[in-house]
Amino acid sequence: MSYKYGKRIVVLIDEYDKPILDNLTTGRATEMRNELRNFLSALKSADEHLRFVFMTGVSKFSKTSIFSGANQFTDITLHPNYANICGFTVDELEDLFSTHLKQEDAARPDLLKQILEWYDGYSWDGSSFLLNPFSLLNYFQRGQFRTFWYNSGTPKFLLDLIKTGPLSYTMEEPFEITEDNLDAMDIDHLSLIPLLFQTGYLTIAEQLDEYGTYNLRIPNFEVNKAFHTHLLSALAEIPDSKTKKISQNMIRVLQHGEPEKLQPLLVSLFSSIPYQLHIDAESYYHSIFYVLLKLLGAHIHAEISVGLGRADVILETNEIVYVMEWKYCRCDVKASSDEKQALLNTAIEAAREQISSKG
Repeated sequence: MSYKYGKRIVVLIDEYDKPILDNLTTGRATEMRNELRNFLSALKSADEHLRFVFMTGVSKFSKTSIFSGANQFTDITLHPNYANICGFTVDELEDLFSTHLKQEDAARPDLLKQILEWYDGYSWDGSSFLLNPFSLLNYFQRGQFRTFWYNSGTPKFLLDLIKTGPLSYTMEEPFEITEDNLDAMDIDHLSLIPLLFQTGYLTIAEQLDEYGTYNLRIPNFEVNKAFHTHLLSALAEIPDSKTKKISQNMIRVLQHGEPEKLQPLLVSLFSSIPYQLHIDAESYYHSIFYVLLKLLGAHIHAEISVGLGRADVILETNEIVYVMEWKYCRCDVKASSDEKQALLNTAIEAAREQISSKG
């Protein structure tokens, strides 16, 4: 084309990483990576014929694995000059959508606050925050709050990665990470937290120092609601409708200060899990319960270090603080009801003693 028209070419590539992500579990991801590396190397050799190349993707794989043959690219993900190019600021929302806001303002005086809670919160510098344009435009078209962006593409590879190591996700938010680690991504060594950031399920909450250390958090209600609903369903392999019902009942129980009513809800949840999925480890059930609490939108801390030990979960509501300790016991399938109850009582007392003695 350059030879034919005597002009340098503009190349635009969207979702460069899709062939790799689609094959993470098929065994062909490395093959896709090598093909992509060859393609980018060809771009490098054609540099004199190229005016501009712009490439986007869901995730960023390391330069050594894909971009070693095309080192002319500049990564602008965290570049301060481009922090506000991928969404609407609050000022732009109020300016560009003023007609829509005024039309609904009479019936919904808190509309702007709701829109920000659902779709705002994305940041690439920790100081300026943006609304998701896809979700915002769909909201104004439909007039209803829904998980538009998440439903546009379910991240199965993310859910599968968390399922292989659930405890990798059950850590306290915000997640502290350096810029170098945010960039670290290789097909053979996928790291969950950088991948969650790169795919939009975590965003920069604040920059902690001038050397590129950041706190990451879930950006908004849309992402929290959709992602944890699907993650809980993936971990337990139960329908989304059941997870929503259990979570709604749990909210009422915790807000009313009735923790004794949690037991039948948890029994309902865990008994629904197919027996093939049950893992003989406390961490598996801990992770499911943690994701369920995140789905509630509760202020939750997991694996908190205190002076004398670690607390499994600390959950705060507006008026009540719950300290939760997990105990896992194996029970013989032929055990009598009395034997099961004795085992339960022993575990409860051990947890109660641990909470008390560790302060």
